[in-house]
Amino acid sequence: MVPERIVWQDEDWILSYTDGPTELAAALLLQTREHTRVGQLDDDQASEFGRISNRLVRILENLPEAAYVDVSRYGAHRGHFHVWFFAPHAEGDSGRVDLHTLATKLANWGGEPRA
Repeated sequence: MVPERIVWQDEDWILSYTDGPTELAAALLLQTREHTRVGQLDDDQASEFGRISNRLVRILENLPEAAYVDVSRYGAHRGHFHVWFFAPHAEGDSGRVDLHTLATKLANWGGEPRA
């Protein structure tokens, strides 16, 4: 985890970004702080994941740069539960999502904006 790439965090979760391909308005990675895997989340962690993911997708899909959000999990061997959120550009847009706006909106429900 590169601290400069953290967008938002709380006591259990970290959201970071990667530059990703140019055809994406955003490429974000949500992961647990503790080492765990899919199927090992307790009920509270699973509930938190669902709420954070739902909020993140709603925020991204309401930003002008993003058309929609694809959610994907791969790389489970890395030790942290992590899921990717990929947002292609909205039609006619080629800019990146404003990470500060994203972090601030997500922090409205808790956690700390870092971008």
